Amino acid sequence: MEALSLLQEFEIHPSGIIHVGANDGLEFDAYRQSRADTVVYVEPISSIHASLKAKVESCKNHFAVRALCSSKSGEKVTFNISSNAGLSSSMLDLGNHAKIHPSISFVASEEMTTITLDDLLADKFPQSRFNLLVLDVQGAELMVLKGAVETLKSLDAVYTEISEAPLYDNGCTWRDLDSFLGPFDFWLKNMTIGRTGYGDALFVKNASFFSPLRMKKVDRPGVNVALHKCATQSSISAFSRAQEAQNAVNGVVTGSYAFHTAEEARPWWQVDLGALTSIDQVMVFNRLDIAADRAFSFVLKLSSDGQRFEQVYARSGEPFGGADGNPARIKLNGAVAQYVRIELAGGGYLHLDQVEVYTTT
Repeated sequence: MEALSLLQEFEIHPSGIIHVGANDGLEFDAYRQSRADTVVYVEPISSIHASLKAKVESCKNHFAVRALCSSKSGEKVTFNISSNAGLSSSMLDLGNHAKIHPSISFVASEEMTTITLDDLLADKFPQSRFNLLVLDVQGAELMVLKGAVETLKSLDAVYTEISEAPLYDNGCTWRDLDSFLGPFDFWLKNMTIGRTGYGDALFVKNASFFSPLRMKKVDRPGVNVALHKCATQSSISAFSRAQEAQNAVNGVVTGSYAFHTAEEARPWWQVDLGALTSIDQVMVFNRLDIAADRAFSFVLKLSSDGQRFEQVYARSGEPFGGADGNPARIKLNGAVAQYVRIELAGGGYLHLDQVEVYTTT
């Protein structure tokens, strides 16, 4: 299963898995091989749940639960059952799904009562700990997450279906999920979207892939004059967040990325110091969660007007860190500039944790 393979990159072992919208348990073999302590499959359709239960009951720590998870418990809803073996079934109307897949329709329905994931787990699995949530709920992902506020606190990762635009009527987009999960410290770490506009995404909790125990004190030569100054970047990507260029000068070292450009030729990020400044040193903090090597070859450019830039430093593949106490330290010995730009030496993505600028004393 793709989610389990991706988790290995972050050294996350799925100790407890919840799969909401499990259908007939296609992932059963993968979950069994993961050796998770507990696996819960949630499926609302009665006939499919019966098949699912028969499949997983051979494993004593795998449980099939018939339930319809949503943002509130106790609501009466009509659940629509689709013609493709129930795979596109949803509590929402088909909407754009019918245009993309005209051969698929709703052929039956069942009256159900909703329950939040928090209530379901508290009732049936009060002693179990889960760290991976998998969502396959056909447009209702945000509804399920809104009913899983307590569950999210213990999770390390969420793997979910996503779409660029709502696939079902009143459904959500990947941006809606990113906005909701952000305050819970989940970061979008992997996303695939096909030509039809939908796919899958992995959100990983920040503490899961860069432990504060690995963070080390960094000696700083004075006052960071780039702190909270205006920053910009060459492009945004599917992994970007609002105002993210500013995040690289907010003074908070996390071990993850503060900004993330699109994949392009010579992507860049820059900060406007507000006035001509005599610069002694620039410190660049790399992300340490994944793909740190993408930033190993970069150039540093300076400008007095934001239009004409002069290259003053080049790094050619030498590794560097950041929150681990080993940021790149670039001595400029009093070079005068207002704009400081970091640019990849070639093509790719540019993503960094923090950039700090220090003046001569």
